[in-house]
Amino acid sequence: MLRITLLLVLASSLLAKETAVTSWKFSDPIPLAPVMFGDSAVKTSDLLEQVKVELNKANRLTTVEADPVEFLRFSTSVDRAAVLAQSYLSADGYVKTTLEVSGSRPLVVYAGGKEVAKATSADSGRYVASGELILDRTRTELLILTVSQKQDSGDWQIGAKVKQDTVSNRVVLVGTTLPERPAHFRYDAKLEDYSSLVMSPDGKHLLFKRSVREGEEHRQKSWFELWQLDKSALYYTFSEDRVSAFAFSDDGKKLYFKKSMDDGSEIWSFDMSTKALTHLLPAIKDLESFKVVPSGREIFYSRSEEKPENKSGYDLFRDMDDRPTGYNNRRELFAAEIGSGLTRQLTKAGEFEIQKWSVSPSGERILLVNNIPKLGRPYMRQEFWTLDVLSGKAAKVLNRSLLEYPQNIAWIDENNIAYCAGSHDASPEDTTYHNVNQLRLYTLNLSTGEHKNLTANQDFSVNDEGGHQRILFNPRDRKLYAHVCYRGERQFAGISLDGKNVTYRAVKTSFDFTDDPAYAKDGSRVAYVASDYNSPKAVYVNSLSTPAERAIVMTNQVTASQWELGTMEEWNFTNRLGIEIDGWLYKPADFTPDRKWPLIVYFYAGVSPRDERFSVQNQLWLANGYVVYVLNTVGAVGRGQEFADYHAGDWGTEATQDVIEGTQKLLAAHPYLDSERMGCYGGSYGGFITLDLLTKTKMFKVAIDMYGISNITNYFGGGTWGYWYSDLASPGQFPWSDRDVYVEKSPIYNADKIATPLLILHGGNDTNVPWLESDQMFVALKLLGRDVVYARFQNETHNINSKYENLILHRQMMLEWFDKYLKDQPEAWEARMSTWK
Repeated sequence: MLRITLLLVLASSLLAKETAVTSWKFSDPIPLAPVMFGDSAVKTSDLLEQVKVELNKANRLTTVEADPVEFLRFSTSVDRAAVLAQSYLSADGYVKTTLEVSGSRPLVVYAGGKEVAKATSADSGRYVASGELILDRTRTELLILTVSQKQDSGDWQIGAKVKQDTVSNRVVLVGTTLPERPAHFRYDAKLEDYSSLVMSPDGKHLLFKRSVREGEEHRQKSWFELWQLDKSALYYTFSEDRVSAFAFSDDGKKLYFKKSMDDGSEIWSFDMSTKALTHLLPAIKDLESFKVVPSGREIFYSRSEEKPENKSGYDLFRDMDDRPTGYNNRRELFAAEIGSGLTRQLTKAGEFEIQKWSVSPSGERILLVNNIPKLGRPYMRQEFWTLDVLSGKAAKVLNRSLLEYPQNIAWIDENNIAYCAGSHDASPEDTTYHNVNQLRLYTLNLSTGEHKNLTANQDFSVNDEGGHQRILFNPRDRKLYAHVCYRGERQFAGISLDGKNVTYRAVKTSFDFTDDPAYAKDGSRVAYVASDYNSPKAVYVNSLSTPAERAIVMTNQVTASQWELGTMEEWNFTNRLGIEIDGWLYKPADFTPDRKWPLIVYFYAGVSPRDERFSVQNQLWLANGYVVYVLNTVGAVGRGQEFADYHAGDWGTEATQDVIEGTQKLLAAHPYLDSERMGCYGGSYGGFITLDLLTKTKMFKVAIDMYGISNITNYFGGGTWGYWYSDLASPGQFPWSDRDVYVEKSPIYNADKIATPLLILHGGNDTNVPWLESDQMFVALKLLGRDVVYARFQNETHNINSKYENLILHRQMMLEWFDKYLKDQPEAWEARMSTWK
């Protein structure tokens, strides 16, 4: 039935800037039967209205034309048929092109998942469809649908070519074997996300949230999956998007969760044996967290009443925490009996915040950690209380003054807990200051008040809670397991109860980066999300005693296996202080040392270290032909207290020098890096470091400041956590007494020293680092006649990711900005700017 005749490629194109598509995949002619009850196809072009093509479909066609051809020719014996032909297009940079497809039958042209042209009528026997198409280093699918009827005369054929302006120096690539590079941030939307891991007490079941992005707007769709681990089988799916806060009963027979309703949140249970759903409590307004006691008869929960609507026309500030700070003195605890429906109040709101609460193994005791505001640093002190649920008797156990609050509470037994918190308590009388973000593991006896720091001498730092329980007491070996960060790794540490025996990487995993841990209460297993620089996140389960790591879900690995990814290697250096600075050098997949490469340097340079997880952003730079250097300067946690303490009072003094020194030494060690084509960027505190860097060196040809601080004094009083963070970054120093910090170290007061072209990005609703920080830097640089562009994203908060499209957009702007200056490819940036003229 099928006969395919191939025509040889013509010797030359009519225009010098034409590129013929000569490599194809195609389908056999697909018969099209008449439509029942009234076929409307009179002309051949009418058939195009009767067929639809699923776009963005992987592995659509498998038949490949082995030899280059200018036209594909088909024939068929059926009355009516359709053919699909596919190829791929890309370029070595941004370029506007005209895609022209011609054939002897009606046709529709799709490119990049969209219809770009259509030909339903012929001119001199040829159907020609053309449309504008922008190409870059991403791979664009070209798909042609053409239809034919038996009465059509002449050969059935199609061909395509890409035209560009004769002044363009871009190279257009075509073919069925073009590599797929993650050269655009929208590749992030192709990856699934896994979070909210919860494991049953016996380690036999794992529940986690699974999320995908769909459609042109990349809307997120999420659901919860419950897996049987021994069988590696999906057991149940919670598909409603209003469910959350899952927790297993102590015996593992029930799974509890809350369900959001219009008038509050209900609490439900899921029977692990019968899969029956049971409604436990009606909607509770402002419900936050809950815990079902081991007997299953009572539920403790917390709620916070909303503040009354302010109708006065003004905001009145009498205390520090009248400002938006996240402080909540309206949280109260309640106990609800499931059988009787009786609810009783356990605590009353007061001049404090219940920052953490946790129920003992018996369910008869509650630990509460209260934050109490104070004017002297660290502006908050903590009280540890216990509450006997039956008698109502309360007892204060411990006082602390922590800038980094207690979290990750884990019960060892009825009288002992473990938790993590800042490395040191603080006081107005302090003369030695520490970076208290170096989180330590503590134990506390609730009866005696005896308190121990188990990891005071360890280099690693316990990870922030972040919605996950990072600490477990393992009853099998009577050790504490903590999820920690060390250098660029995130791993598990095993710690004896006296702190004398510590094992780093106590869980044997093949990954350097793990996250979102979920422990089995009996100490048998742990689950986590893991990734590496070239392997996107997947869900794994492992034993806490012997190496037994295996994947539960690794869909992302299948997706990314089709991508051309770059490589990564560690590159450390010893700085002027004699301290080793960690870093990583990323190279494109087509890297060769016999040419010069542009370099992008990325840093945060604050308390949070960069790590070795999979990064679409890093791979995006590589796919676009950049080498990337990422480093952790002094001041980051996870390298010991002395290393972390450099952050206290630094504001760029040492951290910025690490960036300069590291880049200089990197250039000296790698001659293939082009010192004339280097860019840098950082966000938040990293944005501040970017600005500070530009006041101290002209080694970078271009830079990007993402929502960074330009005036330390403004941030001190205007940022949501400004004064609180200042007690970490500049402890004991204030605008009225320490001009050398708040003025001299503020980039705005050194703006005249900046000559590097700068792109500034900020969210218009950012209260963490208010957008005023970027406004004033833009004004200063513009008045100084500098090359600066400022994009303030409406209704966006810190990180510019409230709306996913804005995340994609600002990351694409970054690429265009770097391409303009580092690759002499200004076309994409100029095209964007032309829309504002």
